[in-house]
Amino acid sequence: MKNKSFRQLWIGQAFANLGDIFYVVGLISLIYALTGSALYLSLLPFTTTIFRFISSLLAPLIIDRFTLKRILVLSQLWKTILLIILGIYITNFNQAFAVVALIFIAMISLLDGVAAPVSAALTPQFVPKEELIRANGFLNVIPDNLCLRVATWFCFINIHQQ
Repeated sequence: MKNKSFRQLWIGQAFANLGDIFYVVGLISLIYALTGSALYLSLLPFTTTIFRFISSLLAPLIIDRFTLKRILVLSQLWKTILLIILGIYITNFNQAFAVVALIFIAMISLLDGVAAPVSAALTPQFVPKEELIRANGFLNVIPDNLCLRVATWFCFINIHQQ
């Protein structure tokens, strides 16, 4: 894509997805090391899915009140702040960490659930109509495939180190 704004959106989305992989793989490892519980591990995807669903229901209300760029910037900023706080909290982890981590995952998932439709809504503003289908495909497929490959690699490394 030749459009600079779209390219920046795509790169930002790719890095956000990649960051998600790092924090999820890290949390999976840490929660399992702390608890040894499959229940807590199964709560990670469950919490993410439920809170993204809730967020997707609330997204139209937020999108109608604020500019798309502001929503995207603030959601990613708050997500970064939450991840930094979670990172600091990890240094003092104990058995209650798993519950706190799930609360952070829920808040981060709420922010992700709003950011995804905003990214999709910004695309038509950045690319000409005749390139819209290609741009949407590019925005959705490339970062997901890239992150899936990186996640698989990190999980593979993590499993073989144990």
